[in-house]
Amino acid sequence: MSDMRLYVQPKGNPAVRIMVALGAIAVIGAAVAGVYWYTAEPQAAKGAITKTFAVEQAGGRRIIVGVEVDLENLLSREIVVQEIEVKLTSGGTSYSDMAAPSFEQSRYLTALPALQQSAAPPLAAESRLPDHAKVTGLVIVGFPVSAQRFQERGSVEVTIRFFGHKPLTLRAK
Repeated sequence: MSDMRLYVQPKGNPAVRIMVALGAIAVIGAAVAGVYWYTAEPQAAKGAITKTFAVEQAGGRRIIVGVEVDLENLLSREIVVQEIEVKLTSGGTSYSDMAAPSFEQSRYLTALPALQQSAAPPLAAESRLPDHAKVTGLVIVGFPVSAQRFQERGSVEVTIRFFGHKPLTLRAK
């Protein structure tokens, strides 16, 4: 019978093989990171919540909240708001509401004059931000909490979703 070897002993220094493998992993990782960086979509806008205020509705179980937001379009093309969601965290509970349409905001401001604490125009779905423009807008939402509970809130979070771009989330106390 012939003597056949089924196992072939690898040649070379094990430390060299480990260094070559680590080098290959580093090159592949750098290539993946480069592709991601090159193809990643830039942030469309930045902004801040500049003012929040609430008006208690009759009965004291519900409030209408105005949130004034400053936005800056960071792109060299117009961006369009798809939707705006506002989350209120108070007493360990979270509440969420979608922004009132811009055509309804004038009704709210007429019915509840105390909401007129901001002169900013409505910011709602379909609002357009021209390229490199800075705008201030008013978002109106409602939550099933008292005005006192709103004043004791943990945070207010506004998420603005744009057509074809990453959403922007703003937070304030």
